[in-house]
Amino acid sequence: MSPNRILIVEDEGIVAIDIESRLAAMGYVAVGHAGNGDEALELTARLRPDLVLMDIRLQGNMDGIEAADEIRRRFHVPVIFLTAYSERATVERAKLAEPFGFILKPFQDRELQSAIEIAIYKHKAEKEIRRMNRLYDVLSQVNQTVVRIRSREELLPTICRLMVERGSVDLAWIGWLDPHTGRISPAAHFGNLGEMLRDTDFSTDDGPEGQGNPAKVVREGEPFVCNECGINGCPYPPAKTPGRFGFQSCSSFPLRFQGVVCGALSLCVAEPGFFREKEMTLLKEVALDISFALDKIESDNQSERLNEELQRRSRFLQTLMDAMPYPVFYKDAQLRYLGCNTAFEKFIGITRDNLMGKTVFEMWPPDLADVHDRADRDMLANTDSKTQIYEGIMQAGNGIRYDMVFHKALFESVDGAMGGGIIGAMVDITERKRTEESLRLNESRLEALLKLNQMAGASLHDITEFALEEGIRLTGSTIGYLAFLNEDEDVLTMYAWSKNAMEECRISEKPLRYPLATTGLWGEAVRQRKAIITNDYSALQEGKKGYPEGHVALLRHMNVPVFDRDKIVLVAGVGNKSTNYDESDVRQLTLLMEGMWRLVERNRGEEERKKLQDQLLQSQKMECIGQLAGGVAHDFNNLLTVIEGYCTIIQMRIPTGDPLRAMLDEVRLAGERAAALTRQLLAFSRKQILAPVTLDLNSLVADLRKMLGRLIGEDITLSTVLRPGLWPVTADPGQIEQVIMNLAVNARDAMPTGGMLTIETGNVDFDTRDAGSPIEPLAGPCVMLAVTDTGYGMDEPTRTRIFEPFFTTKEPGKGTGLGLATVYGIIKQSGGSIAVSSEPARGTTFKIFLPATRTGGEDAAVPQAQALPAFGNETILLVEDENTLRDLVRTLLEAQGYTVLEAQDGDNALAVSGRYGGSIHLLMTDVVMPGISGRELAERLKTLRPSMKVLFMSGYTDDAVVRHGLLTARVQFLPKPFSPAMLALKVREVLDDDTLG
Repeated sequence: MSPNRILIVEDEGIVAIDIESRLAAMGYVAVGHAGNGDEALELTARLRPDLVLMDIRLQGNMDGIEAADEIRRRFHVPVIFLTAYSERATVERAKLAEPFGFILKPFQDRELQSAIEIAIYKHKAEKEIRRMNRLYDVLSQVNQTVVRIRSREELLPTICRLMVERGSVDLAWIGWLDPHTGRISPAAHFGNLGEMLRDTDFSTDDGPEGQGNPAKVVREGEPFVCNECGINGCPYPPAKTPGRFGFQSCSSFPLRFQGVVCGALSLCVAEPGFFREKEMTLLKEVALDISFALDKIESDNQSERLNEELQRRSRFLQTLMDAMPYPVFYKDAQLRYLGCNTAFEKFIGITRDNLMGKTVFEMWPPDLADVHDRADRDMLANTDSKTQIYEGIMQAGNGIRYDMVFHKALFESVDGAMGGGIIGAMVDITERKRTEESLRLNESRLEALLKLNQMAGASLHDITEFALEEGIRLTGSTIGYLAFLNEDEDVLTMYAWSKNAMEECRISEKPLRYPLATTGLWGEAVRQRKAIITNDYSALQEGKKGYPEGHVALLRHMNVPVFDRDKIVLVAGVGNKSTNYDESDVRQLTLLMEGMWRLVERNRGEEERKKLQDQLLQSQKMECIGQLAGGVAHDFNNLLTVIEGYCTIIQMRIPTGDPLRAMLDEVRLAGERAAALTRQLLAFSRKQILAPVTLDLNSLVADLRKMLGRLIGEDITLSTVLRPGLWPVTADPGQIEQVIMNLAVNARDAMPTGGMLTIETGNVDFDTRDAGSPIEPLAGPCVMLAVTDTGYGMDEPTRTRIFEPFFTTKEPGKGTGLGLATVYGIIKQSGGSIAVSSEPARGTTFKIFLPATRTGGEDAAVPQAQALPAFGNETILLVEDENTLRDLVRTLLEAQGYTVLEAQDGDNALAVSGRYGGSIHLLMTDVVMPGISGRELAERLKTLRPSMKVLFMSGYTDDAVVRHGLLTARVQFLPKPFSPAMLALKVREVLDDDTLG
């Protein structure tokens, strides 16, 4: 047995040397000498002595008492105080450090040795008690865990954690055996140096991988312990020995599942000799508890699976019954209800839970209960007849009785004997018994409808009078009336009374219009939106207001609403049938009145059809005019470009002050007025924008409201919030209308099942707006136009792309993707800004901001000829099928210093390019030409000359440009007519743009 190792803490060197020599004489080893408290802590942490002899009075930051308290708390090493001071205050303070002895200097060797031996023994005993308590605590915790945890995946990591946190081991892990491969792999672990288990597998064979505690334990089924895990003294293979990782003791215990070894619990401790007999006994119990838990988890899981299977089958049978359209029930041998299907629940009006345990006598009147109870008892008494079919009556939960066919069968009891109970199904045959009467009424109604159909072209009075009399006859009534309902469904207008009602009525003044709020029972059909039957008018009824003196006496009354889609259009009422009204009467009267309404609508439709034919002819004429206007405007654009171009050239060559300049100004002004006329023609044909004007957005929105209502449909509610005192803006009303229409169409498509569309206006001053505005900053006062819907909204990726041309989320063929791109372009051209906020399922808001306009602006100055911009020396390929225009453009470009290659069409341009050996810096081409289009020509030349830039020009409209595929962010476009200055500026702009080409 190795001698005990003692650390001496004494600030007097001579005293320390004396103590060290005396300890050596006693057989102890002095592992070191510390002169102050800090040094004592450092040596204790590094040397881990068995005991510390501590002087109380020490030099430095802490005295011996403070140092002893830290050593006890941090390292659990026993301390004996050696001091020459015995005053009471010092002794009381020293007790707080919980020393294992207190020796006064000077002392005898025997006194010192006795104190050392007692302290070391006491410390070891306490340590052993603590360790055993921890192991007992682990066993207790494992037992609690076994009861609580219900899965192996949770059990094994929990056991490992408890062993480390409560059992004083440094590493706990559980290896699980794969019965197919014979390999043991870590299934759970907890503690220090878990990396020891990385890539660690053991095998149950006798080879190198079969060495080590886990493999041996799994192979032999017995615990194994190693209390000296040096590299050369351990059963583990060298590469896997715990000693390589600082562990001195290790043990493994077999885990069993259903009696068969399935793995091992392995524990590693840095302390040598840790696993003694008591520890092994307790840890064996832990392993047994884990094995018990594994079996219990499997047993519980199996029970749960069985219960789930039983519940699944029960649910399946219940679902099977619930899927049956007929009411189904089943009872036990005492004829108490055990359950039913959904159809039976609906029929009786109570849930199956409330039905269970009841008998027929608790559910139905005695006359019905006696019949069914007797039939059930006869069936149970005669088990040879396993089925029973009979007709009877059953009363529903609402008190109505139905004719039924009952199909019943016996089922077996638990012991397999027939007669364990009865299962039955009911088939409603009430309608079958009413068929003959229904057929008679149907034939009569069809006859009346046939006569109605023959009244096409008759007056509304004749149609309603005939239908009312037929309705009275079909329902067996004596009186009746018809009232039409207005669009808002709040006013009834009496239109027809039956002859008997008119004869019996003694009211002198009969009003025709009745506000719905003032009506009694006869208005309930509208308020409740269903037929109303009153079979005892004298009884108190909710909504009953009585009738005035002289009114026809009422005994019974029925009125039905007639719908046109979701709107009630008329109410038909009949009264004083000799028997009660029922649903058959409702059906007959409703169908007859619906047929009458269809005839009325058909007559109106014929009138509308003629109007629509006239409107169609007018529309076609307007379309032809529009097409003609667009064509004329296109040709004018080419001519106007030539006129303005040559006019500008001549002006530039005439000296200032020459009278001809004024004449040329007039020519150029006439050309600009002609261009304005061209824009008006294109606007008329919906193919070009109009000139902006000072505009009141409130008036524009108000004027559009009716059109928007028709556009978005009846399912969508349109709301406008227009701010009074709205500032004017400068914009093209046609363009702004187009913006609102495009946004409204988008909102409508986002609300296929209906919703709310809100258009709002307001004044905003961006000088006082927060810097974090979501839109691009605008200076000064602006006018806001907001369009908000409650549709399905957009996610962030969609929202960031909505203004891209041709981007659409609609199905193929349902959208071009140009609506919002057009909106964006119009707003930007109008000097405004647009922002959108949207989230999925939370709707979308578009906010448009346009600069506010001051009223009373100055008149526009007469345009003056502009000087052409700087010259260039690049080579340009000019392609234009209009000869005069091509000559003009060539002349203007050459005057600017450019080299111009010209071609009259696409094929000629390809040939010119092929013959020309130098660089072509710019292709300037018309969009629409005979043969190859401008877009196709550009694509083909770009493949041959990748660095060449392209500028399109066209007198056609935006629609034509779109059809030729030019509306993209990277296409440069020059619309006709254009001035020489516009041409020069645009050409220079394109040539100087390094991002093109």
